[in-house]
Amino acid sequence: MPSTSVRPNILLVVMDCVRAADFNPSESPPNLPFARELAGECIRYTGAVSPSTWTLPSHASLFTGLYPWDHGVHSVGDIHLSENIPTLATQLHNVGYSCASLSANFLISRHFGLTQGMDMADWGGWWEPYLRYPIGLSQPLPPGWARKSVTRLLRKWATNRDWTGPSPLLQRLSPQILERTYILDAAHRVLLKLKGSTRVGVTSPWIEPELVRWVSKQPSQQPVFCMINLLDAHEPYFSSEEVVHGFREWVRYAQTSQERQGWISGSSRNTPEMLHVLHELYRTHIRDIDNRIGRIVKVFQDSGRWDNTMLILTSDHGQTFGEHGQLFHIFGVGEEGVRVPLWVRFPEGRNGGSTIDDWASLVDVVPTVKRELRMECGTPPSYALPLQDLGTRPREGPVFTISDSYGYITQYSLSREGSSQGTPIQVATYAGDYKLVMDCSAQESFRAYRILTDTREEHNIWSESDPNLKDLSLSAAQVVRKMLGAKAPEATINPELLARLRVWGYVE
Repeated sequence: MPSTSVRPNILLVVMDCVRAADFNPSESPPNLPFARELAGECIRYTGAVSPSTWTLPSHASLFTGLYPWDHGVHSVGDIHLSENIPTLATQLHNVGYSCASLSANFLISRHFGLTQGMDMADWGGWWEPYLRYPIGLSQPLPPGWARKSVTRLLRKWATNRDWTGPSPLLQRLSPQILERTYILDAAHRVLLKLKGSTRVGVTSPWIEPELVRWVSKQPSQQPVFCMINLLDAHEPYFSSEEVVHGFREWVRYAQTSQERQGWISGSSRNTPEMLHVLHELYRTHIRDIDNRIGRIVKVFQDSGRWDNTMLILTSDHGQTFGEHGQLFHIFGVGEEGVRVPLWVRFPEGRNGGSTIDDWASLVDVVPTVKRELRMECGTPPSYALPLQDLGTRPREGPVFTISDSYGYITQYSLSREGSSQGTPIQVATYAGDYKLVMDCSAQESFRAYRILTDTREEHNIWSESDPNLKDLSLSAAQVVRKMLGAKAPEATINPELLARLRVWGYVE
């Protein structure tokens, strides 16, 4: 730990939907200038795997240090985190930290139990990903500006009377909005012209000024924990002149579908060229995130807190653009959807500039923070390993990730006796140079890869006679049994929350 007697500040930044392959500070020419500078102060864990392929289970794992089948937040269980499960914020609050959550993603809210322990929590409206206000990233909005002005208009026609969720009209229109993103894109282009800008803009630009206001209110000796979720890399993707040049290319962009359900059903298909355009637009938003991370760090620098701050920079899951036949996220456990950045900057940049290639997981973050703070760890699960120990002592068992296909799980008949056949669950396990996938979508089947060299997962080497693969298959099957032993989702899903998920395309 650093020499100061004041406990370090903890800054957790989640770059929603950012996959590891596209967050590369070594890329030439530099695509992420601030990340390249920051890398010298961080340890990068290049073998990091997200526990799930969508927001709620992954954030719950990040906040608790538990896999989804243990914290229960997944499609076969309950999408609300139980108050009986302590979060990192709860534990830090109990030892004197002031805790805040600023999330562009509306799922990181009290409605899903993910702000437990926070002294202050704010989250974006369900509509904010559809409204990327075209401001210069160097010109933050005054605190509350976006929320006050835009919400006043949207609440008149787009929400229910209680102003908490999308109206029935918006629920019905949401698939058409994603199918015809060009309508919103045209409106954004008009705003860009009026603003004299060529940039699409950012999602939830209120986050940085709210952070400034909150940090400025904290006494200088008060340790703080702040969780920030940035949603800029999440679909839908609006056209940018950096990628879409001229009217002809815009017309081709307008023919591109961003509707996940249509992709799954086969009613909407994009050509490889269309998918390439979406991927490039996604990468421009990651550049915006890089800029925003710089501004967030500057808040801690300007307040005199940065030297004694521990930064965890990661993502909740990746994003796919046609790889393995998938679009965006939730479905499948391909590398593009589950491999995420995981950077840790210890106070004073201790041991910065190094990389560790061993398998890591977001469940490792909680024990890592507690180790740094010398907090009592109780009896943590054996599968969670403080990152300080990664590479120096073996992990007990493989690293896991799941795809529970939320929103489609109820289309299948789940046997309460524990049979997984006919469910859309997929489980991937990582150990050594192996990746094994258990797929229950039609019948239980396995595939395996030497993933360190076969990064595109093109050569299936599954063999039941291989003892290493056999052990991994038994571990995967145990995970499926645990998930299927949970209570049915229909007994716990609030209709209002279901409506919010539906408008984002998570539910049919």
